Amino acid sequence: MKKSEPIANIYDNTILNNLYILKILIKISPMRVIGTFIDASVRYFGWVFYMIIFTRYILRSLDEQIDFKQITLFIAFSMVIFLLFELFTAWFNQKYKPISDQEIYYKMNRILFDKASSVDISCFENPDFYNNYTTAMSEAKERAILVLESMANLIVSTLSSIYVIYTMFTLDKFIGLLAVVPVIGSFVFGKVLNQLKYQNDMDDVPFNRQSGYVNRVVFLQKYAKEIRLSKVYHILVAIYEASYKGILKNVDKYKKKSFTLGFIQSIICYPAIFEGVWIYAIYRALVLKNLSVADCVVLANAMVAASNMLLAVMGNVLKISENGLYIKNFRVFLNYREKISENQDGCLVEGNVHTLEFKNVSFIYDGQTKPILQNINIKINSNEKIALVGHNGAGKTTLVKLMMRLYDVTEGEILLNGINIKDYNLKEYRKLFGTVFQDHQILSMSALENVFMSEISNEDQRNTGIDAMKKSGIYEKLMSLKNGLDTVLTREFDEEGAVLSGGELQKIAIARIFANSNSIIVLDEPSSALDPIAEFNMYETFTKTFGDQEQSKMVVLISHRLSSAVLADKVYVLENGKVVEQGSHEELIKTNGKYGDMFRKQAKNYIDEKIHLKMNKFYDIEGEAVC
Repeated sequence: MKKSEPIANIYDNTILNNLYILKILIKISPMRVIGTFIDASVRYFGWVFYMIIFTRYILRSLDEQIDFKQITLFIAFSMVIFLLFELFTAWFNQKYKPISDQEIYYKMNRILFDKASSVDISCFENPDFYNNYTTAMSEAKERAILVLESMANLIVSTLSSIYVIYTMFTLDKFIGLLAVVPVIGSFVFGKVLNQLKYQNDMDDVPFNRQSGYVNRVVFLQKYAKEIRLSKVYHILVAIYEASYKGILKNVDKYKKKSFTLGFIQSIICYPAIFEGVWIYAIYRALVLKNLSVADCVVLANAMVAASNMLLAVMGNVLKISENGLYIKNFRVFLNYREKISENQDGCLVEGNVHTLEFKNVSFIYDGQTKPILQNINIKINSNEKIALVGHNGAGKTTLVKLMMRLYDVTEGEILLNGINIKDYNLKEYRKLFGTVFQDHQILSMSALENVFMSEISNEDQRNTGIDAMKKSGIYEKLMSLKNGLDTVLTREFDEEGAVLSGGELQKIAIARIFANSNSIIVLDEPSSALDPIAEFNMYETFTKTFGDQEQSKMVVLISHRLSSAVLADKVYVLENGKVVEQGSHEELIKTNGKYGDMFRKQAKNYIDEKIHLKMNKFYDIEGEAVC
């Protein structure tokens, strides 16, 4: 979904776009589709019946002095039929439709959620993707119902118009032709107005994103401290004001043309034609005397009905055209083909993981020209712990993302047990990894569910979660809360939810590692929010848990705190996307290169001598301070 990629002509086809949504609706709620067509038929039939058939019968019956009983029976029969129609309309619109609307909203959102969860990670860094995604999310469910109603109204109004125009032609061929004038005017002007509205909405998308962002930031708890302790609120207000002014500028850009076209359309399509038809019908009845009063009324009614129905036809055509423009975003989003398919099949990992190797790997993010990683060669063996260190932007986290196939390499290859990772079943391959990301996310669900990132299905799983939380050091804190391990984290939609500190939330994320049996452990700044004692305890637990040779686990550690690198069997120093140093902690200290320099600078800032000595003893280091 790159900006340079042309959107296929198929997505610009209005009919195909509407049929695309209609097909989804038939699958989601077939009874709603049938009910909508019946509802439209009832409405238009009633209109035609009373304007033409009923009026003609009553007036001609009076002229021909038909028996009163016969007229009464006709009226009574009409009342019964329309009472049944009204009962259906009331049931459909007041009882069935509101429930059906929610079903459609739910299932349309599920379709969008499923797609959003499977598209490439790179898409979320692409503003064009976000424009398509946000437009699809905001428009899809309402547009789906509009498409259904417009299609039903179009088909029924077209059939009704054909009957009414036929009736007019039997009375006066000139009037039949005149009925087409409002339709042509409505179509010509309406199409231009629709395009203007769509362009206006698309121009508003970036401003709506800005205002939506400010809305979220101002109301979310995680931003509350920064807003109150700084002047950032004024910047947010400025962003909101800029988006407001941008939208007003767009309104000003289109308003003059839209007003002029709309005014001309209303004059041509409505008063001029209707008044003109009445004058013409009266002239024939009173002056030329070649039209009965009954037929004069029927002709005028038919003209009004035909014009309104033809306008409805063209209105629905234009509405379908408008819907097609917005549905294009929905189709483009749903039909996006992932570079890395979440359902990719392939070979399974047999037995233990023995090696994971980067061979001449380079990587460039979409839309960039400078590689973030260049010619990386790293080999990790079973039971080996490596550390990736370097300054911000050196490429450490990107390397881990490539390892987990969140991205694919631009050049080179990554091998697991000698096989290219692209050849493995993707879901099974990713199950090998247990991760604690630097920007880990805590969801508004129970603490246990946050640890497993899934529902708790049995007592054994619960006990495993308890053990994991004890190891991460968060168990006692959670047990002190009212609902214990079942406490919902955050107060997003639970008033009794717990608001934990940054360090406590990080312990929840760390517990995920202990709760699952993964072969490859990835720790991206796992102790960034922990105090020194908690950090020491965490690494001590990691060593006890993953130091067992029988477990055959690999550990990849990313940390700016080089004290943790001491735990690694091998340290890789990255700079500008390249590995500039590698070796054990002791080897790199002796070479006195970049790693040694960084290590000594951090050591000077170490404050707590007791913890320093305790960590020295644990790491078995002599003569070097640990930070």
